[in-house]
Amino acid sequence: MKRLADSINFNDREESENKNKKRVTKIKSAAQLQEEIIGKDVQKVVEKKDNTLNVQLLRSIMDSYLSDGANSELITTYIPDIVALLHQQDCLESIIADHSQDKLIQQWVTRVSTMVKVGHGRLTLALYLLLETIRVCDYDLMLQHTDQWIRILTGLSTPSTNNNNNKSSDSTLNSRDYITSIMALSLLVEKASKWNDLRRAIVVNATLQQIFTTITLSLSSQQQTQQSFDNQQSKISSLIALKTLFVSLTSSMRPYLARTESIAYPLLLKPDPKIQECAASLIGSLSLSVSLASSDLYWDVAVQRLIIELHHHVSIFYQGVEENSKQQQQSEDYPKTVVMPASNKIGAGEDAILTQLNHLANVELPKLPNSANNLFHTQQRLQAFNGLINCLISILTSTTQSACSIPIDPIIKLICRILNTGFTQIRSRLEYSDIVYAQLVAVIGHLHQYSYQLISVMSQCFRKALLPYSKTISSLLLRPLRMRESYSNSQIQLQVYQCILDVIESLGSSCTDTSNTSTIDNVDSTHLHNPIANEIRTIALQVASKVLLYCGSCLSILSSSNNNSNNNSNSNNGNILRFELDQTVLSLLLKCQQLQQTKRQSAVYQDSSYSDYKYRAALYSCLSASVLRPIGSLPPVLPYALRLLTIGMNDEHPKVRSKCSKGLAISQSLIHPQVPNLQAPPMTSISLSQLSGGSGSSTTNGHSLSGVNQQDDFMKTFQQIESSNYQQQMNEINNNDDDDEEEEEEEGSKDKLDISLNDLSDEEDDDNKEDQDNVEDDDDEEEEEDDDDDNTTKTKTTTTNLMSNMKTNLFDQSLFNKPVLSTKESSNNTTKSSTTTTLISKKQEDDLEDDEDEDLPDLVDEPPSSEEDDQ
Repeated sequence: MKRLADSINFNDREESENKNKKRVTKIKSAAQLQEEIIGKDVQKVVEKKDNTLNVQLLRSIMDSYLSDGANSELITTYIPDIVALLHQQDCLESIIADHSQDKLIQQWVTRVSTMVKVGHGRLTLALYLLLETIRVCDYDLMLQHTDQWIRILTGLSTPSTNNNNNKSSDSTLNSRDYITSIMALSLLVEKASKWNDLRRAIVVNATLQQIFTTITLSLSSQQQTQQSFDNQQSKISSLIALKTLFVSLTSSMRPYLARTESIAYPLLLKPDPKIQECAASLIGSLSLSVSLASSDLYWDVAVQRLIIELHHHVSIFYQGVEENSKQQQQSEDYPKTVVMPASNKIGAGEDAILTQLNHLANVELPKLPNSANNLFHTQQRLQAFNGLINCLISILTSTTQSACSIPIDPIIKLICRILNTGFTQIRSRLEYSDIVYAQLVAVIGHLHQYSYQLISVMSQCFRKALLPYSKTISSLLLRPLRMRESYSNSQIQLQVYQCILDVIESLGSSCTDTSNTSTIDNVDSTHLHNPIANEIRTIALQVASKVLLYCGSCLSILSSSNNNSNNNSNSNNGNILRFELDQTVLSLLLKCQQLQQTKRQSAVYQDSSYSDYKYRAALYSCLSASVLRPIGSLPPVLPYALRLLTIGMNDEHPKVRSKCSKGLAISQSLIHPQVPNLQAPPMTSISLSQLSGGSGSSTTNGHSLSGVNQQDDFMKTFQQIESSNYQQQMNEINNNDDDDEEEEEEEGSKDKLDISLNDLSDEEDDDNKEDQDNVEDDDDEEEEEDDDDDNTTKTKTTTTNLMSNMKTNLFDQSLFNKPVLSTKESSNNTTKSSTTTTLISKKQEDDLEDDEDEDLPDLVDEPPSSEEDDQ
């Protein structure tokens, strides 16, 4: 009964505690809810105060600038200020979000809409205010006024087309208002496309037709009478608005694809670069209106069409420069017509795709004059070539709804044709084309620059897909580095290095493949000293750092100056490309730091490239990359890097200091690794016997796994020897019955100290000496105390010797290779171990002295000789 009562009381206590906890939580939750309600009320009050200020501001704008009595001429000068007031504290957006101010918003929209008329004095202000209203409006306001705004904006161009006879300023729409109306119309379509019901309302044939006609009014060739829209800004705005339509409405713009192609492609040959860029951007977004299944077919035909036109321009430029036999042979390989895709790639019921592809293949481009003797005609054709290249780059970099395959092979053939014709062909050929020699040199320089730009973009887009063409690309990029005098223009040289940098970054470590080793030969160390622009020197160092970072450990090939020699002589030659790069970087850094310390304020330092922080940062990045990718057959750069990076931490520029701090952290982590270095493979393979503690050859890598296991085995053998000797001495002490108990304890303690601390090789001699001393000094207590002092000093000296020998033995790899010895063999070989430890310690001290005497700048001054390599 007592237990039952206790259990009942315990349960009652638990229930009461749970109720109290629930009450406390309820009180807390109620307090939190009350605080949240109070916070919301305070926030509402603040918002109401803010909205009251915004409402007053909006009403003052309506009364001052949107009333009938306002001066129209002065208002046009205040338009930027009025728009800034609407942006202040999100004035218009906060009022639209507040549904209690719907009447005010309706008044605002009504007044602005009534002012959007041709001939109104405040039309420009009304268009800007309508543009701001569309930008911040919500779904409810869009649902109410989308149709009205589309009708108003598309109706602005109607008076200008119908009333051609009355061309007064009151009845025509000027170019600035037309651009603003197009911007508002494209923004309206872009925002309405986010909601499906509003998008369906816009996609109706009549509405979308009006929008498309209004936007393309400045681009249509049929509209010749209206000259106010035929300017650069109107065309650029129309092209941007068309791209917005294709990006927002996607497949709904398919009925207008053919008309857009007829408008955009001829603009690529215009001399204006801005119009060319906008047209190329528009062409890059046309695939969004095509179905997913036919997008790759569309791009295939588009690329073929551009390649054919580019080959046509190249043939005119190189007429008379290319050899006749090659020109006739290669003209057959160059495409002249677009090859349509096979019928099996097009599904059933998709006949509309064939019509679209046929229209794209037969798009008419304006014909330029074939005579190249005129400077103006040559410049015009060169600008057209630039527009076609920009369009091809836009196609390569544009985003698609699905993965599309683009033909790479015809693009590579075009690049090879352009770059294979250089300045040497012009000098060797006696019969030139009608182009003047100086003009032809400039044209070839521009064509080469466009080709390098195309290679750079392709490497960034396709990356590893360019591996089959890596040999071709590397040979094309290596040619201008070998013939540096060919490009006098610094921009082309800068483009070459930028192209090499992009190719190495895109291919990465794949360029170190055995089949693609020619890619890593693209950097000539002597080019770093070339007296050209500082930007080219800086980007050359950046290329060198990328080469060292991605394929630095595979640079044990011969220099480019020795590529023509035989393989047998190459194997014995010590002139290694990696050694040249390391030597050049170290010498440049040493000279840079020397000038910084001694002649920082002098003209020698200020006029040199070392004064540029970008150049210094590139030098330190090269050094860090060289440290990360060592080669075993070459002298290490790590000791030099520690000194140079430590000094570089005191540089005046923060970016250079950050580079040095990163490189110094990398170097210190390599010297004192927290974990074994798993990336750097050992020079020799690790056998299973070494891992198990057996006999075998030790690895040359001091941080390898076998060395750690051998250290553990050596400690185990040392502990076994110590324990066995300790047991033998204890047995001898227990069997000695003639001595007294006190003397036995003293002798046992001395023996323990001697066994644990003295040298293993002198144990027996020390024990015999101690026994003789104890027998002779039994009667004389003073002599016994003196002998005890001598023994303690001897133990101290022997312990220091033993600990020093242990330290040297722990880092001796020759001892780690020995197998584990038994107790008998270990006791017999103790004398040998003591002698070997002393010899090893002497050798290591000599090695340390030799290392301290080494002169670090030997790597900078002298390359490795061929005799050392033969040895």
